[in-house]
Amino acid sequence: RHSSFGVTLVDTLLEEMRTGLEDHTNTSSAAGQPQRRIAQMRLLGELYNYRLVDSKVVFQTLHSILSFGYDREDVLGMDP
Repeated sequence: RHSSFGVTLVDTLLEEMRTGLEDHTNTSSAAGQPQRRIAQMRLLGELYNYRLVDSKVVFQTLHSILSFGYDREDVLGMDP
């Protein structure tokens, strides 16, 4: 029962992080987006500490954030 909660939490968190990277709308809530992204990364770190995600997920997420918005050729030199 708790494992399905953990899977749902991790899946929702990663999806919100991806959506946040892709969303460039200028809404009134856009001012709080950097704070929200920091909170999401901290939560991902805590989930790693509690062993709900492994290091591969953390590093893939970090790579996605760092390489977002660059052309594929620019990123090919980076090792995920």
